[in-house]
Amino acid sequence: MCGIAGFVRTTVCDSGREHIREMCRRMAHRGPDDAGTAVLDGEQVFLGFRRLSILDLSRAGHQPMMHPSRDLVIVFNGELYNFQEVRAELEGLGTVFHSHGDTEVLLAAWHRWGEACLQRFRGMFAFALWDRRDRSLWLVRDRLGIKPLYYTDEGQPAFASEVKSLLALPWVNATPDMEGVLGHLLFLWLPEPRTAFAGIQKLAAGHLLHWKGGRSEIRPWWEPELTESPRPEDEREALEELKSLFDRVIQRHLISDVPVGAFLSGGLDSSLIVARMATLRRQGAERPLDTYSIIFSERDKAFEAMPDDQRYARLVAQHTGSNHHEILVEDDVVEHLDRLVWHLDEPIADPAAINTWLICRQARKQGTTVMLSGMGADEVFGGYRKHLSASLAADFRRWVPGILRTGVIAPLVAALPVAGRNRGYRLFRWAKRFMKSANLPPLECFMGNYAYYDERELNGLLRPEHGFRWNETWSVRRHRELLEPVRDCDMVQQMTWLDTRLFLVSHNLNYSDKASMAAGVELRVPFVDHEFTDWALDLPSRHRIRGLRQKHLLKELGLGMLPRNVVERPKAPFGSPLRSWMRHGLKPLLDEVFSEESVRRRGLFDYRALAVMRTDNDSGQADYGHRLWALLTLELWFRRFIDGRVPFESNTPDPIGSGRELVLD
Repeated sequence: MCGIAGFVRTTVCDSGREHIREMCRRMAHRGPDDAGTAVLDGEQVFLGFRRLSILDLSRAGHQPMMHPSRDLVIVFNGELYNFQEVRAELEGLGTVFHSHGDTEVLLAAWHRWGEACLQRFRGMFAFALWDRRDRSLWLVRDRLGIKPLYYTDEGQPAFASEVKSLLALPWVNATPDMEGVLGHLLFLWLPEPRTAFAGIQKLAAGHLLHWKGGRSEIRPWWEPELTESPRPEDEREALEELKSLFDRVIQRHLISDVPVGAFLSGGLDSSLIVARMATLRRQGAERPLDTYSIIFSERDKAFEAMPDDQRYARLVAQHTGSNHHEILVEDDVVEHLDRLVWHLDEPIADPAAINTWLICRQARKQGTTVMLSGMGADEVFGGYRKHLSASLAADFRRWVPGILRTGVIAPLVAALPVAGRNRGYRLFRWAKRFMKSANLPPLECFMGNYAYYDERELNGLLRPEHGFRWNETWSVRRHRELLEPVRDCDMVQQMTWLDTRLFLVSHNLNYSDKASMAAGVELRVPFVDHEFTDWALDLPSRHRIRGLRQKHLLKELGLGMLPRNVVERPKAPFGSPLRSWMRHGLKPLLDEVFSEESVRRRGLFDYRALAVMRTDNDSGQADYGHRLWALLTLELWFRRFIDGRVPFESNTPDPIGSGRELVLD
């Protein structure tokens, strides 16, 4: 796991060395163990690298790495879990290797097979390869977008693992893409390949970019497909396939030359991973598996009506024999916000990023460099509340007369409070969100389960000059575009497909990579192994949701590995007590950011509408915690990246500096 950066100039760039070193310095946190740069072909091509050592800890894994032919130079971020199999195949063809890592295998595979080699690899990766034979640049991203890769291309391409590195280049401007900003507000994240920066894009998952002679071509090298015939209808047969696949995937994700730990929230997904890891480690591990979880104060949990994750996490730790660590998060979270905004690059409105960063920071202190996460299971198995809501909404519209839905039930639910003086009401919050979309026609109901505003609400918040049109915004268009291949499927299949293609990659994987790498920890996501997602997305919906039981087949797997009360516990989000934080530790910052002077200076929002939103949230009449968090982090993002109020300084000490330099004329 590393950070990569680079650029190509069509003329000699005298300050190129300074630029590539600064690009790498801005992401020193991604690679505290080693650094390197390459200056190629008459000081026109510059590659940079920061290394977090996971496989082959020797200097043989140093990058940028050159092929023995001197034709290819690569910078690579990620892990190829089956590289040893590909290495054996290449050795059978006469290739001689000089390291024990996966980068050299990828380089040799590309030299022999070209881009066709990508189909051989399983893993997470983003890499850049300069081919000196035809002076062309290749940028490649893994199938499901686990590793990030940003680029800008105005005839002279530049790329980096993080946006802040691109902004080190004097010809790349920190200009907001206002359509991207508004799209972010709608869903609280922005679908790729767009970003909130004008002129900066993400290379989409499963895509490659080929630049040659001033022209770029972007195309998919892999696309997910639904098979014509679903996976086994018979539940027993499907469960046996799942058991075998799950074991293979976990085994694959344990490859490492450094300690591997795991997130353990006490939920089903992380608990399954920990249970299987613990079993495998008992077969020869010298020490217990280290697991980590976030805990909150009793006051914060009560005010947010949060479930008791701590009890379940401890139960699983005891059941598996793991060495469990708990990290207490209090309302001094404001101290971390500016640093987190810096690391996330984009205005990502999910407080779970704080949890991820704090867990990984503690893991790193304990000597754990690799962490496995349960992320991805909810997307492919239908584990989110919105999946159940969409399923229930169809029955609600079918069986409850319209006049009763709109004339009686809707007003009653609207009057319910979401919190009392010191306690939140989780069921009432869910009912309000359910009723917001349940009365809409099917397609609008579907999108309503994703959006945090409807058109009227968002226009009421925005100043008139920023008028918003639902059907015209990029975020909605992108959802509808990716929905097309599954339009004839049932709603659960549609939502799991869309979540895997958009929400997972554009939001969950995005913030998880940034937050974990901010602490110098590699995050691995076994449920996002492409073999696993391919299999799971083809399951009949009844194996995902059966009645009110979500992730049905995964829970059947869990019954053979975990205590029943862990398996059957209600879904709990990887969230934070926003309402409590906003009433206590965050209140001074909110008062400043949402002051009339600050809001008018930004010029995006109507101050009165924002004040009403905050009042309704504080009174407990409405649950606008996530909306307000999004607006807060958006303003901090503007201040950090657009206004330039805070200088671009890495938060990580950098004793390594720029490292070794490879020069090829």
